[in-house]
Amino acid sequence: MVMHIENTELPEQQKLPARLLKHRALEHYVRLFIMVVLVNIVAALDFAVSADSLVSKDSVAFINNMVVANFFVTIIVRQQYIINFLFWLATRAPVTWPLSIRWHLGKVYHHGGMHTGSAVCGTIWFALLLGFITIDYLGADFLRGTEAAGKVSGLTFWLAVTIMAALLVIITMALPEVRKKHHNQFEMVHRFVGWTVLGLFWCMTLSQIADASVAMTVKEMVLSQPSIWLLSIMTFSILLPWLRLRKVPVEISTPSSHVALLKFKYGVTPFAGSSMLSAVHH
Repeated sequence: MVMHIENTELPEQQKLPARLLKHRALEHYVRLFIMVVLVNIVAALDFAVSADSLVSKDSVAFINNMVVANFFVTIIVRQQYIINFLFWLATRAPVTWPLSIRWHLGKVYHHGGMHTGSAVCGTIWFALLLGFITIDYLGADFLRGTEAAGKVSGLTFWLAVTIMAALLVIITMALPEVRKKHHNQFEMVHRFVGWTVLGLFWCMTLSQIADASVAMTVKEMVLSQPSIWLLSIMTFSILLPWLRLRKVPVEISTPSSHVALLKFKYGVTPFAGSSMLSAVHH
C-alpha cells in the first residue's frame, strides 16, 4: 500500500545552529578553509606577542617557515597517496555507526578546503616575506644597524619577485569563474607553473643561505634548515606518482554521444574514492 504524501510524518525542524552549519556558505570545504586561516592567524598573533622585535632576522625566519609550512600542506593534502589514505580511512566506518558520523565522513572529498586555504595563506605570507626582502635589498634606512639588515642579493630578490608573480597567476587561474571558463588552461598553469614555483623555491632557499655568508657543509645546511626538509618531502611527493606510472591496456566504449566507459585491465580494483582513476578526468 502506497502512503499518500500528505500523511507522511516529517521530522522536527533542526535548531538554528544546526541549520546554519548545513548552509552552503558553511559547507565542509569552507570550514576547512576557515580552519587553516585561523591556525595561521593564531600562529601570527602568538609570534607577534612573543617576539622581541617584528623587524629582525627572527621575524624573517618565522615568515619564511610559515610560507614553506603552508605550501607543504598545500601539496601534501593533494598528493594521490595521501588522498587515497584519507578516502580509505573515511570508508572504514562500519555501517552500524550513527548516520550523523558517517555523513561527516562522507564529506572527505571536501579536503580541497585545506589545499586552497593553505595556498592562499602561503601566498599572503610570501607577499609579506617579499616586503621584507625588498626593504632589505633596497637598504631602507630604518633597517640600517639592526639585525634585519642582511644585504639580500639581487638573485634572491628577483627570485622572490618571480615566485610572487607566479603564485598570483596560479591563484587567478584557480578562481571559480576563471577555472570554469578556462579549465584546460587552469590545469596546465596549476601543474607546470606549480612545478616551476617549487624549483624557484629551491633556488631561493639556497640563495638565502648564500646571502647569510655562513660557511656550512651540506650536512649542516640540511640539519639546520627546516625548509630544506619540507622542500625535499614536497618534491618527492610530487615525483612519486609520476615515477610509478605504468602503461596498461584500456578498453573504451561509447554507449551514447556524451558517455565514454573506460575499462582498465591491470588487475587492481580501485576502492571508493581512490585517485587511481584521476588520469581519466585529466
